Amino acid sequence: MVEFLNMSQLVINRILCFFSFLSNIFLSWQ
Repeated sequence: MVEFLNMSQLVINRILCFFSFLSNIFLSWQ
């Protein structure tokens, strides 16, 4: 159970980083 939570946390972190990266690109293009 704890390992599953750690894995989901890692995935969420990666997704958040990816979205912030995309938003930065989008903002810089405007």
